[in-house]
Amino acid sequence: TAQFEPDANSNGIDVTIYDRDLGADTTQVVSTLPNGDAIANGAGVAALDISSDGSRVVIGELVSTDAKGNRHYRLYMHIGSSPNAIELTPGTTTGALYGGMTDDGTAVYFTTRDPLTTAANQDADTSADLFRADVGASSATLSRVSVGAGAVGNTDACNPAGNTVNT
Repeated sequence: TAQFEPDANSNGIDVTIYDRDLGADTTQVVSTLPNGDAIANGAGVAALDISSDGSRVVIGELVSTDAKGNRHYRLYMHIGSSPNAIELTPGTTTGALYGGMTDDGTAVYFTTRDPLTTAANQDADTSADLFRADVGASSATLSRVSVGAGAVGNTDACNPAGNTVNT
């Protein structure tokens, strides 16, 4: 909750996540929104993952916690020295369970009940689906992975298995 950089939260309540480069002797705020503002959600901010080279950081803004203790987040990715984050779960109202990312940070996996994709890959049911965000330098493209055999997975019957940590 301490403010180490001018663009960090300064009220002593909201957590700010920083990236410290010891070689370059720089510190930057990585818990930011797409507009560059620091996420202000009390203690409801988490650093969820970092790429192998340290250039990409997945940040979660807590949306809710379910009855089993699983935390559902709005997901963002901070890349390099950009002050702006890339939103990975646009349109979420229930949040997402973070599932992991590739070593280089170009793909992020998560589950959510929200219908986040459009067109031919539209998610129109209310069950949890697995999504992949392919993350470029300044934007992300979402794909619903749990489409089922022959792309018939758009029903509530395609509900993936629960979180094995908190079941």
